Amino acid sequence: LKILCSQDAVFLPTAFSPNRDGKNEWFYPKGRGVKEVVSMRIYDRWGSLVFERRHFQINTQTAGWDGTWKNQVAPIGTYVYSIETIYEEGGTFRFNGTVTIVR
Repeated sequence: LKILCSQDAVFLPTAFSPNRDGKNEWFYPKGRGVKEVVSMRIYDRWGSLVFERRHFQINTQTAGWDGTWKNQVAPIGTYVYSIETIYEEGGTFRFNGTVTIVR
């Protein structure tokens, strides 16, 4: 059985709550069929880069964004993400969307 990557095989939450209660603390891609996350970038509403991570495995919570920016918890609000992945078969796909920090 070979699992092929498709856009529907990757889940990205629309919100998370980095409030240190142990629930929904990280924003990261989950799914299957992805060989590598090439890059993950998070921007605030003014277009400033608040987080970037390159070359990590999907489903790796601690490789994702913990909701901090400049060593402080980022403000409640909506952020834009751009995530580039490589499929296990070698093709690439980019996910773009928004995620909201809630408390």
